[in-house]
Amino acid sequence: MKSANSFNEFAEVYLQQDLRRMEKMRINLRKTWWWWLLLIGFILLFYFFVVQPVQLDQEEGQEWYTKMAYIGIGLLLALGGGMLIRNLLIRQFIDRPRVELEADYKEKVVRTLLHFWEPGLRYDPDHCFSYEDLVRSGFFSAEGTYYRGNDLISGRRNNLSFRICDLVVTSIPDGRNIRRQQELLFCGSCGVLESPRFFDVPVYVFTKGVIPRGELRLGHHIQLPDVAFNQQFTVFSPDIAEATYLLKPNLLKHIAALKYAATVQVFLTFYQQYIYIGIHSGIDYFELNFNCSLTDTGRMYNELVAFGHQLDLMGNVQKNVSIWTVAAFSRS
Repeated sequence: MKSANSFNEFAEVYLQQDLRRMEKMRINLRKTWWWWLLLIGFILLFYFFVVQPVQLDQEEGQEWYTKMAYIGIGLLLALGGGMLIRNLLIRQFIDRPRVELEADYKEKVVRTLLHFWEPGLRYDPDHCFSYEDLVRSGFFSAEGTYYRGNDLISGRRNNLSFRICDLVVTSIPDGRNIRRQQELLFCGSCGVLESPRFFDVPVYVFTKGVIPRGELRLGHHIQLPDVAFNQQFTVFSPDIAEATYLLKPNLLKHIAALKYAATVQVFLTFYQQYIYIGIHSGIDYFELNFNCSLTDTGRMYNELVAFGHQLDLMGNVQKNVSIWTVAAFSRS
């Protein structure tokens, strides 16, 4: 794990110039946005407090419904003008520069930070896991589930390859009408580690009190010797001996580190040739926050630390040789 001091030194040398440039662009975009809001507000106020009263005075002798018709027409014109400003002018002067700034941030800042954290990582800001990966994890149901993601990071730890991405998963209660209010199932980081061993039966580790909605073979509720771990997590598996043999104390320590805040929910599945990791934090990592200064690198470091905990877990799995012994293979 990189220290905060080494991160700050790296950011000062390699990122400050780009961050200062992007910070100026961020401030200008926010100013432009507020100016457009003030302009739209001024137009509406001018219509309701100047144009409309004058119009009603001039039409004092007309019928009430005629006056209401004029009010309706004026309101439609005001709304139409507001939509024109929103769809044409704001899109040109705010939305498009914002998208360009976000892409520049990921290419110049995020990619550089990931290379600093662990050289050799591959970064694709526009892609995420496949639908098959999500279903195999058991975290999510295959029906009525919709997902979007980005920031796909992939690499290898010796003979173990892994993929990590940001993910948002929602569901529709009746599974049919996508325009209905969607229920948030997951928002955070998800990882897939390709194991050198085939797990014939699944082993699940979930935050205590939370069970995903996917297709699960839970089996037995297993109590581990680590009392503190049992207070935070629940372990399930059809094979008790398999789970206790796999979940060694050092591995439990790295799993516990994934729950870096009280509100974070952690899901792990060891099944077939994959190890799946889900961290439901409510945070979409590695995104440009237009409400925060880019020159304050503390938020970036915190995001990298959360990402680093997943790498540490993968490193521990790779080093835990007892899991990959012939005896272990014979168990599944």
